[in-house]
Amino acid sequence: MQYSVGKFLAALTLGRIARYSLLAFVAAHYGRQLLTTVMSQLGQPVLIVVVGLIAAAITALIFVLARKYHKRVHS
Repeated sequence: MQYSVGKFLAALTLGRIARYSLLAFVAAHYGRQLLTTVMSQLGQPVLIVVVGLIAAAITALIFVLARKYHKRVHS
């Protein structure tokens, strides 16, 4: 793509700084109110979904690490 690595990394860094700064601002400003509202209206279903997502992520991580370990041992 005829674009220098330095310029690409600078643009990527600035874009991420802007993105995550905006996200942090919105979370700091509306986070607690939004969390309180969602939990009061949808408490148990949201909790079940969050626990399920965490369990799926842990399962996927264990699977990936086990495959890497198995490859390293049998190579």
